[in-house]
Amino acid sequence: MRESIGGAWFIGLIITFMMVFVGYLTVMINYSNSFKIKNEVVHIIEKYEGLTERNGGSVQIINQYLANTGYNSRGKCPCSSEDNNACYGASNIFDNHHNLENVQKDKTYYYCVQFEKSGKSEDETGYYDIQLFLKFDLPVLGQLGNFTIKGQTIKIKHPVNYGGAHPGKE
Repeated sequence: MRESIGGAWFIGLIITFMMVFVGYLTVMINYSNSFKIKNEVVHIIEKYEGLTERNGGSVQIINQYLANTGYNSRGKCPCSSEDNNACYGASNIFDNHHNLENVQKDKTYYYCVQFEKSGKSEDETGYYDIQLFLKFDLPVLGQLGNFTIKGQTIKIKHPVNYGGAHPGKE
């Protein structure tokens, strides 16, 4: 009897260890995938030298890429539309209307992009801060957390801001 109780305890310990290990692997794979997605979004903005809304522009390509990869995490953007810098969020990436909107504090977005000027005000050099979200969700326990993945483009000379305007010329 004593040996069977000890065996059951040992099997329980092994199952617990396996669950923790599988949970850890799941988190690492999701985290790695989120960084891959973030790097691709940064690459698209750099390739098109800013946020372009025309057909085939960077916003449409980003939305199509996110929709095709199965990205479905949402979160609140830390920037607000009252900021001096342009801050945009995507509230819908699954329709053909590839519009970004000014960020509102009480709304959730699939991703956020904020333009940051670098240098003097007459210098039109700047970079974009990108934020995507990682949802940590387990089937039995539900959503355990929502994490922000941040990225930044290289400095872009004369970047095209959303709507086709150069951010240095108001």
